[in-house]
Amino acid sequence: MTRAIWLCIFVLWSHGSPCHAQNEGQTNQPIEYAPLGALMTDVGDFDRQGKRFDATFWLWTLTTNPECNPLADLNFPNAIEIKESVINKEKTPRGFWITRKIRGTFRHAWDMTDFPFDGQTLGIELVSTGRDYSRLRFIDDGVTSIVDSNLHIQGWDILGASLYASKMTYRSSFGDPRIEKTSEVTYAAADVSVTLRRVNYAAFWKLTIAAFVAAGLVIPAFFIRLDAQTRFGLLAASVFADVLSMQSASSDLGAVEYVTLVDKIHILVLIYTFVATVFVLYTHEHHIHPEASPPIKWNGFRMALMTTFVLLMGITALVWRVWSQ
Repeated sequence: MTRAIWLCIFVLWSHGSPCHAQNEGQTNQPIEYAPLGALMTDVGDFDRQGKRFDATFWLWTLTTNPECNPLADLNFPNAIEIKESVINKEKTPRGFWITRKIRGTFRHAWDMTDFPFDGQTLGIELVSTGRDYSRLRFIDDGVTSIVDSNLHIQGWDILGASLYASKMTYRSSFGDPRIEKTSEVTYAAADVSVTLRRVNYAAFWKLTIAAFVAAGLVIPAFFIRLDAQTRFGLLAASVFADVLSMQSASSDLGAVEYVTLVDKIHILVLIYTFVATVFVLYTHEHHIHPEASPPIKWNGFRMALMTTFVLLMGITALVWRVWSQ
């Protein structure tokens, strides 16, 4: 009798209890792989100072689970405002076809270092928080066209676009009592991006014309027969115009934190003005004596020619280095 009892206990232990089997089935739920597609139909309203841009795009997916709607649970971590969001769900022979149209404003850290020969990759982050990564994952739906062929952005060329499936991990349980407080949660995510390159250079000349005018004010100070006050006045006007132009350009580009190509051109003009100031100071005593006027004019002409040539070559080298990348 005792032997029979021990045999029954062994059988029950080896096969596991019904409660254990139920919990195991809950923790090993099948993963839902959702094919994700995207089409960008509009991009614009670029705001460099506000570090933002507007975009309109479509998302779609296909699922066989009627209770699963990955697009309804989407969050946009880099969105400032979602202005429009329409979700449609239709039953098809292959499953439930879900589409969502989104129009919103999104953050973008504009890198204006190489302006106006810069390229920008505008990205939109997507995170589906309805189910964690162990139950839902995005995959590519195989559609290669991510940008509408009718999309044209004035002043920009569209170099390409991409859609990458990924995951987002939050080091928090968000107060879920079923998860340990020290745990982390991972969700299915994706990144939609479009790469642009600037082709309109009109803004570059508007932001640098004052720097070239400032350089032009320096040239007469080299050799024209002027009194000291007028020569220093030209140099002071050059510095004033160049500094104001550089500050205005940095503000317009939204690039106060770093040095851009436009800033480097203004800095070269400041160096050019500094060299002219040193020359004027050196020749100040000779300038007030008429007998020293011819050699001073000749030396001033050579100095103006040499420094202006170096300035132009420096600007050309800066522009060529950025343009040729």
